Formats: sequence, structure tokens, C-alpha cells
Amino acid sequence: MSLRRFLSRFTAWTLALCCAGAVWSFHVSTSSAAQIFANNTIWFRADTGVLNPSNNPAANNDPVATWVDQSVSGFNVTQATAGKRPVYIAAGPNGLPTVQFDNSGGAGATDVLNNTTNNAVAAGSNRTVLVAGQAGATSNGGTMFTFRRSTPVNTNSQMLFGGTFYVYSDGVTVNGDIPNPANATLNEIRSPFVSVHKSVVGSQIGVDLNGVQRTVNGGVVASDTGTTGFNVGSRDDQPAGTFDWNGQISEVLVYSRVLNTPENVIAENYLSSKYGATLGANDRYVGDTPGNGDYDFEVFGIGRDNATTNLSAAGTVSTGTAGTGLALTELGGSLAAGEYVLAGQKNGANTLTDGGTRWSRVWYVDQTGSVDTRLTFDFSDGGLVMPGNLPSTSFLLLYSPTDPFAFSAVNAAASISGDTVSFDLTSAALLDGYYTLATVPEPSTLALLGIGAIGMAVRARRRRFV
Repeated sequence: MSLRRFLSRFTAWTLALCCAGAVWSFHVSTSSAAQIFANNTIWFRADTGVLNPSNNPAANNDPVATWVDQSVSGFNVTQATAGKRPVYIAAGPNGLPTVQFDNSGGAGATDVLNNTTNNAVAAGSNRTVLVAGQAGATSNGGTMFTFRRSTPVNTNSQMLFGGTFYVYSDGVTVNGDIPNPANATLNEIRSPFVSVHKSVVGSQIGVDLNGVQRTVNGGVVASDTGTTGFNVGSRDDQPAGTFDWNGQISEVLVYSRVLNTPENVIAENYLSSKYGATLGANDRYVGDTPGNGDYDFEVFGIGRDNATTNLSAAGTVSTGTAGTGLALTELGGSLAAGEYVLAGQKNGANTLTDGGTRWSRVWYVDQTGSVDTRLTFDFSDGGLVMPGNLPSTSFLLLYSPTDPFAFSAVNAAASISGDTVSFDLTSAALLDGYYTLATVPEPSTLALLGIGAIGMAVRARRRRFV
């Protein structure tokens, strides 16, 4: 970047602050990359923790011997038998890594990864299982995840068998998905999909496929008291080759409770954005479209199902070791029934750009409804070190309505806490679009650069407030 362009950017951004008299704030984020929502007991992701038989990160077409659990539980799944190992694919749905279960190892050689020493959740407890995957082009689907290894089990399936599309079994009782024709549901899972199973003993299983709640028939969920362990890609209580998953699994999340509605919606938007699935309902985030630049990653947010309950955590999803760097918080009880604010970004490391004045990481923010919101930028979570001893007037919230960017400073109050920067926006000020954080020189630096108040005032007339 040329010095002239560098100074021009500094002048425009600093001027906006001086003329507006804004005060900018900071606040500490407590987000964790190891937990999306509370009670996350299993988290398998094909973009990290997939190991080959040499215990090294898998390369394309390597057999998978271990899939490392990214949750706090550390309940890895493994496969010691060579003919039963699935295969790591470097570019699956949406160009991201996936694990291929194709059961091609010969007669009785079911591709499956299992854990024989830990239970993913306690027997009979409530649970939610989310899976992002894609069945093979000619596949009838199968069982994606099974709690316990002998009857009674709890299977989570998307599977056409004998003319019926099945979604659950305990080894005796089954639930089928009936409102959609079986072949129509089969076509859905042959494209990238997001599946959600919610289990409560004594009730029929709740199932969403691509954001649409399915009505199921059959018996109720039974307590899974079989042999300790769990499987990814099959079930051990039936003969090999009977109900095995045939296709790809990109991500699995298990919770030891039933997610509330906004948590469910946010998790579905996170997975669908990341893996290119099309939600038939509850699509609350448009930053993942090509027209908006494919801001597909680390989608998170806040939402409410009704006026008094089900406020989701201001949680965040991280796809990198540096974390995400942004948190969202509702203000003044403004989040009403059916309202959401979601944000996502593009993958890649966060750095300082534009001469060290701006974060390179940019988020698309999508507001549904009318929500006053705090945007908090966390330097450590964003993989950066906050500059020391800077006054609040050294920071700007930048907004662009488009990508390619045309950034302007947002007129918002702010405060400082630790190594975070927070900006409080009214719902009217929170426009859908692209947001990031910038710094400007201190007044003494501006004086050394020869940038005076008159020059800044001229630039101020060109600044756009939102």
C-alpha cells in the first residue's frame, strides 16, 4: 500500500471519530472453541482430527483409523481392522474434508468407527444428534450414529429400507418418516444435508432434515441400556451390511439434552452454511450465498423462540485454533419471538491489513427482526494482540454493504474492557452486511503526519454513518 493511500484511509476513519464525538467500548468474550452450546459431549469434524493408521493427519484417500473427538469429552472413535476403515476425502461437500463410508472392504466388511469404552450420553437421557453428510449417488442411506453396541440401542438414521424411510430404531421399535414420499426424502440425502435427531424416552423421536421438522410414525424412544460404546457409520446390534451408512459424514455433534428451538436453528445454519446444504425452513443466514461472497464459516448467533423463553447462548462456533474473534449479545431485552442475529466469516487466518489498520477477518451479519445488538471483537480469540495503551478513540467499527468492500465507520457508542472492543448498535443501525474492526492513529501521530483538523473536517463530509 502506498503512503498516500495509507494516510488517506487513516484520515477518513479518524476524522469520523473526531467530528462525531463517539465513545468506543470493549468487553471480554468468554466464547470457547470446544463447545458450541452447553452439554456438547461429542464433536467429530472432518476438517480436523482425522488420523490415518500411522496416527498422522489423513491425506486424501487415506484409510481412517481414528477420528478425534473435539468436545471436552475426548471420546475418540477408532477402527483396528483395515477392511472396515472408512476413507478420508480432502474435498467433499462445499469443497471441505469429509469421511467416506462406502463398505467396499469385502463381504461383512462394514465401514465403521467405534468407541467401546465410553457412552456418549447416559442411558435413557435426553439427547440431540446433528449430522452433516451426503449419501452416495445410488445409496439408500443408512445408520449414521448409534448409541450403545447391543440391543437396546438408539440409532440415528436416514435410510430407505423395504419401501419405508426409517429414522430411528432401538433394535425392536422403529420410527419411519411418513409425510414425504420415501424417494423424495432419499433424493434430499443424496445432496449435502443436515440431520437433527432429538430423543426423549417415552416420546417419538423428533427429526429435522434440512431445517424441516418431520412427522414420524411407530413406537416411542426406549432407554438405551445395551453394551457400552457408540458407533459412527453403522450399528453393532444387527448383522454387518444390513443398515450401514453408505456415503459421507462431515460433522457430528451430540448433546446430552434436547436443544431448544433457537439453538437448533443456529446449529442447522452453522452446518448448512459450512457444507452447502439447502435448508427448507429456518434459514436465518444469507451470508453463505455466492452473491454475498460465501461467508460460510463459523456461523453463530443469538435468537429467541418466544417472548419469554429459549434465548440461545451468545455462543460461537470456531473452525480454527485462533478462534473466531466476534461475539453477539442482545441489548435491553430487544430480542423478541422469532428474531435472530447471525454472523459468519470466510475461512483463513486473521491478520492486520491496510497498513496494519484493519482486521483482515470480516463477518457478514444478518439480522432477522429488530434486535439491538452488541458486537464484541476479541483480539486473543481473533488470533491477534491488542495494541497497548490505546484510547477508545483509536478504534472504529467498519461496515460495508457490499463485497468488494466500501467500508465506512459506524456511529456507535463504545467502551474498553481487557483486550476486547464492543460496539452497541440499535436495530436500525445494524444493517445486514460486512463488519470488521479498525484502528486509527493517536492525535499526536496525526500531528506528526501533518493531518490537521481542517483537513479532517473536509474528509468528514464524505464519511457515511449508518
